[in-house]
Amino acid sequence: MRSYCIRTLALGSFVFTLAGCATYSDMVNSLGPERRVSDLRQSIKAPLQLSEAKSPFCFVPSETYIVMPEEGRVGTVVVTFIDGSEHVLEGDYEGMSVSGDQFQTFTGDADALNELFGDAVSALPPAPYHAKLYFLLDKDELTAESKIKAKAVFDEITNRQVAAISIIGHTDTAASYHYNEELSLRRALKVQKALIEMGIAAEIITTEGKGEYQLLVDTPDNTPEPKNRRVEIDVR
Repeated sequence: MRSYCIRTLALGSFVFTLAGCATYSDMVNSLGPERRVSDLRQSIKAPLQLSEAKSPFCFVPSETYIVMPEEGRVGTVVVTFIDGSEHVLEGDYEGMSVSGDQFQTFTGDADALNELFGDAVSALPPAPYHAKLYFLLDKDELTAESKIKAKAVFDEITNRQVAAISIIGHTDTAASYHYNEELSLRRALKVQKALIEMGIAAEIITTEGKGEYQLLVDTPDNTPEPKNRRVEIDVR
């Protein structure tokens, strides 16, 4: 019989393991390499008794892995067997059931996740939340599209139990480096002000302006680029 373990790539979305279709084993967070990585670290070990009903995702005895979705990120787990072979689970609800030296991959859904891990999921704090809002050229005013999106973003944040919010402003390369640093900070402060006015405590919000230091779209100097004129909001 092959034994195996999970190797973590990064942190952020939750991956759950069910051992023997009866109890949880250790759970770790992981994120795919091409998305932002949250600094939230959690591990959970919790018992769960399942009903006698057969699950299509369960072999007896077995272990089941499911990637829990997280806004703005792609969860990734590498299941590494003791002989060095690997299988990658990537994306919302991607899963694997293992029984002895046999395994079966599947794509579950919210109902399957709740059936297998409902008690543990309900005990978790909300998953980290990430959003981007975009700005007009050389201004700290949101684009028309982002003004519409901002309402949904702010509603999501105010409806959560929030421990910390990070707001980082960015610019394109259409001005001097020093000017862009100041502009990016003004953008971050503009979003912070809006959140405070909606009732978010100022002390849990941090702001930073990175100017043109972290471009989403790599461009030469003095190049307007709408996707680079943004704030990125991380909530945990």
